[in-house]
Amino acid sequence: MLQSSTSVLYQLVYVDDIIITTGSFAIHVTTFISNLAQQFSLKDLGNLAYFLGIETHYNSNGLFLSQRKHVKDLLHQLNMVDAKVVSTPLTTIEILKLSIGSPPVDATLYHQVVGSL
Repeated sequence: MLQSSTSVLYQLVYVDDIIITTGSFAIHVTTFISNLAQQFSLKDLGNLAYFLGIETHYNSNGLFLSQRKHVKDLLHQLNMVDAKVVSTPLTTIEILKLSIGSPPVDATLYHQVVGSL
């Protein structure tokens, strides 16, 4: 974070990606990017649209974050694009019992799906 008497400039760095923003004067962002470009090879991609799996949408009401693309990609990967939607997959009062004699379930896929969320 850089701060002057007139504005604050925020920087978020992840490996070789940088988000630069300020709450007020966009000229400070432009100046900062120009100064960085004098020292490093960089590409200004303009307004933020997608970063680390999160989509950003701006409108007059503010900034909105979404992981719609990530969820769609996950559904395609699992061949679940046309899966039936349910609000809760299990009743909240269900009593689970162990089925004796049933083969053990391979939890690998479950772990991958939950881990990717």
